[in-house]
Amino acid sequence: MAEAFDNVQSPPPNKDNEGFIQIKSVGRFSFARELRLRDGDVIVAIDGLRSESDIIKLENQLDDVDEPILVTLFRDGHFLPLFVSK
Repeated sequence: MAEAFDNVQSPPPNKDNEGFIQIKSVGRFSFARELRLRDGDVIVAIDGLRSESDIIKLENQLDDVDEPILVTLFRDGHFLPLFVSK
């Protein structure tokens, strides 16, 4: 699943986006595309807890999941729930 987020970058921290992960681009054959993530989506929470701006920690969380995990995205001014499983 590591290649799913190979094109993700954490935005520079500031008071508006500190701790969030923004998707820079979605690879053509990536897991992120399978999840229907889009360029510019922001991952704001994992299982209801605010996400950290550490992509390695996020990948490890998603690798260790045994049951679906709730990922909350922010896209075009709306929060979207996304359940992710292996």
